[in-house]
Amino acid sequence: MGFFSLGKLSLIHILILVISHHLTIIPVIAIGTNDNTLIPQTCQKAAESNPGLSYDFCIKTLQSSSKSNTTELRWLGMIASSLTRAKATYGEKRVDVLLVKTQDPYAQAKLNGCKQLYAEVWSDAKQGKYAFKTNNGAEANMHMGYALNKVVACEDSWKEEKGHVSLLTKENYILEQLCQMGVAIGNALARV
Repeated sequence: MGFFSLGKLSLIHILILVISHHLTIIPVIAIGTNDNTLIPQTCQKAAESNPGLSYDFCIKTLQSSSKSNTTELRWLGMIASSLTRAKATYGEKRVDVLLVKTQDPYAQAKLNGCKQLYAEVWSDAKQGKYAFKTNNGAEANMHMGYALNKVVACEDSWKEEKGHVSLLTKENYILEQLCQMGVAIGNALARV
């Protein structure tokens, strides 16, 4: 009788292990499916609504974040606004390096102007992130739009006098892409 109950117990343990193993696999697969579709769908809609936004840039940028495995659109907006703030901070530091290297008064004036605009971009993106956090897509869209306008103003300021080329084209391109992502995600969130 002892052998029979030990065999019964072992069989029960095996059944529990098999069942629990399958139960843990099912939710992981379901979550993975949702996560794998949110970013591509969001980036597709964003690129369609903002012709200047690169679909590939959007995908790579959002997927590069450790917080991108989400099923909530607002979290993608928070990622875009956080990355915008980080890039604006980098832009300010890049301006400092360029100011040391250049002696051209025109370039120095434009660099100083862009540094101020980058500080404002950082602030706008911070407000955008808070709006995403509170699920307010319209407000997030507005703040990310303000940030986008300042990035464009920085790049355009270099064209005021012929013969000068922006020293911040690469930084402005990336910032513009990030801001456009934030604007598009804010639009999508406002419609939900």
